[in-house]
Amino acid sequence: DEMVALMNEGGFDLVTASGDASLRLIAGKRVQPVNIDLIRATQQGGDAQGDTLSGISGRYGLSYISIAEMNDIAPPYRIYVGQSKDIIVKNCKAINNVAGIEIENSLNAQVFDNEATGNTGGVLVFDLPDLVQKKGGNVKVFNNNIHDNNYKNFAPKGNIVGKVPAGTGVLILATSDVEVFNNKIENNKTVGAGIISYFMTENPIKDEGYDPYPTAIYLHDNEFVKSSKKPTAKGRFGQLISLKLRLRKNTPFIMWDGIVKENSAQNVLCLKNNKNQTYINLDAANDFKNMSRDIEKVKCEK
Repeated sequence: DEMVALMNEGGFDLVTASGDASLRLIAGKRVQPVNIDLIRATQQGGDAQGDTLSGISGRYGLSYISIAEMNDIAPPYRIYVGQSKDIIVKNCKAINNVAGIEIENSLNAQVFDNEATGNTGGVLVFDLPDLVQKKGGNVKVFNNNIHDNNYKNFAPKGNIVGKVPAGTGVLILATSDVEVFNNKIENNKTVGAGIISYFMTENPIKDEGYDPYPTAIYLHDNEFVKSSKKPTAKGRFGQLISLKLRLRKNTPFIMWDGIVKENSAQNVLCLKNNKNQTYINLDAANDFKNMSRDIEKVKCEK
């Protein structure tokens, strides 16, 4: 109400406000909306026909982020691969997003020689339900610099990456056959590497062909470096870590939810030769009653 009253006083060439305030001002014919049909855009610095985001934002007084959203342009500093096969992601820098590098329901991916920094989560490897390609796997994440991914999570409500806690280095969700090695995973304040089932999202599963369990996850020869910042207490996972589990101090680098498929002979997690590795099994299936830091149970000799 205060914003609408202020804008009604006049004297402004351009108004940007919350959705509700903007609609009220438009309905009252106090301002005219930007006609986005007249705006053509390419990714910032792109060479396709049309304007750049920075050029348009300067002319209209809008942020380049809002222009990108109007034109359904994915942020150029995020690397996303979904439902694909035989993938190479290399020599990239992913910054200032929720998901820096995301491999989703994809097979035979190699992610190497990249830098992921300033994101909510540095590298995400997910298998999600309700997609055509049901199962990803054979993903290798190596020789990357994954550091200082402590940015606030600004994903829209309902988006799966909206559940990623700020301060996540690597997060593996419900996928299989993932090898993470020779990475420097540094200064991510909440978790260096997380391995979780889809049950941890607390979303219902309606896809009968979907497997919500991670299996055959191999982490070796990575270097973990502790952040001086406290883990996040925001979001569902942040509250779980800081309040219910009380892991505000001495937070382990590697967290596994401990949820396994009944009567399965497959190993979920194997750890070997990680520098500074610390670990916790959250025992989430039993309401976190028997959490364990016994790393010997997941060490292996591959």
